[in-house]
Amino acid sequence: LLVRKLRGGGPGDSEAASCNILFVSESEKGREPSIFAAIEGRSVVTVGEVDGFAKNGGMINCIVRGTKPTFQLNRKAAEESDIIVSSHLVKLAELID
Repeated sequence: LLVRKLRGGGPGDSEAASCNILFVSESEKGREPSIFAAIEGRSVVTVGEVDGFAKNGGMINCIVRGTKPTFQLNRKAAEESDIIVSSHLVKLAELID
C-alpha cells in the first residue's frame, strides 16, 4: 500500500491517473472538473469530502447527517470507470444518480 500527497494544479492532476483510489479533500474544492478530466477513462475510485462531490461526478462522498457519518454513492460515475460496486455497499449508501 502506497499513500502519497499529489501536487496541486497542472502536473499534479496527471499523477492522479496512476492512482487506484483518489481522495479529494475540501482544499481542492472547485478543482474537481480538472481532476476528473485527468482520470477520465481510468478505473480510479474517487472519494471526496467536498459538498456536492458525488453530484459533480465523484463516486463516493463522505458526509455527516446530524451526528451520523454516512456516504453518498454515484453509481453512474462508478460504471463509467468500470468499477463494480458491491450490492452491500449500495444498500448502505445515499444514492446520487
